[in-house]
Amino acid sequence: GVTRSSVIQLLKHWNFEVEERSISIREIADAQLNGTLEEGFGTGTAVGIALIDEIAWNGNTIKFPEENPLGKRINDFLNVLKTEHTEDIFGWVCTTRPDFESSI
Repeated sequence: GVTRSSVIQLLKHWNFEVEERSISIREIADAQLNGTLEEGFGTGTAVGIALIDEIAWNGNTIKFPEENPLGKRINDFLNVLKTEHTEDIFGWVCTTRPDFESSI
């Protein structure tokens, strides 16, 4: 949902071409075998960005490269944004009222 949409918006802002489609585990395995598997990450509200090291599939292990430059760049940006150490050009950060908790 929200984190995924934010990452897509951020990537487009950074001039990355974004393609949204289903991907099969076979496609990932083939990419590892032919040397085109670059990196992998997942998104989620609780985790933000989760870098993928490996996937166990069909009795084999699909290993991802140790370097995850794009996933790390996105994660670093989101962490800096959450701590308000950079301008929020997207309007994603909301400030809560100091008395909010006491009004619940």
